Amino acid sequence: MHILLVSSALGNLSSTSQHLAIDGEDEKEQYFLKENLVLQGEVLDLSAFKLFQGLKGVTLHETDKLEHLSGADAKPDLIVFDAAMGMENISQHVQQKHMAKWVVLDVADIQQALHYLQLGASGILTQPSEAAISKCLQTIAEEQIYLDADFVQILALRQIKKMLLPFKHLTAREYDVFCLLAEGYSIQTIATLLSISPKTAFNCQAQLRKKLAVRTQQDIFAFAKKHGLVK
Repeated sequence: MHILLVSSALGNLSSTSQHLAIDGEDEKEQYFLKENLVLQGEVLDLSAFKLFQGLKGVTLHETDKLEHLSGADAKPDLIVFDAAMGMENISQHVQQKHMAKWVVLDVADIQQALHYLQLGASGILTQPSEAAISKCLQTIAEEQIYLDADFVQILALRQIKKMLLPFKHLTAREYDVFCLLAEGYSIQTIATLLSISPKTAFNCQAQLRKKLAVRTQQDIFAFAKKHGLVK
């Protein structure tokens, strides 16, 4: 399997990305991952990529735009994005390229994961490890979507908890706002994500604070964590 990894850790963080392709053909260049990736005199942070060192045959490819790979000889079977690139950048890439299979590593929260799934992601890794990546690749090869067990558990809990006390007193919209507040999103961002006005989001926040007797952002996070809705 030819795998393309994309991360802001490779290249200029403000404008460019570079890419590592794992193509299963040449084991000689694996050392590039461990020792020789240096840019502008600084050793790069490749923590996300070290998880792929167990895969045989690492070849280094460099480019300043993902679009440049359209003329490459070997087309990737799977593209792996580092979530540190940002939700907006990743979304633009996948919407422009209409990629068949792609996954995102180290996703920070449920909302981001759901967003990527809606865009057509083949897998979401919230806590990537060598074992998780291996299982992810196997799952995708079997034409299935890979989701971390922790992600599935929290998502299931959110669906169940909203029908139980104390959350059953909230409206569906208030519950959505509560979950996003617990993940640290601002009212403006929540309004954008839920396609509602900032005023509606603010009113939902006021109502859920009153119904759940939570006053601060810290109270909301602690309340959500107590009920298993956030990590």
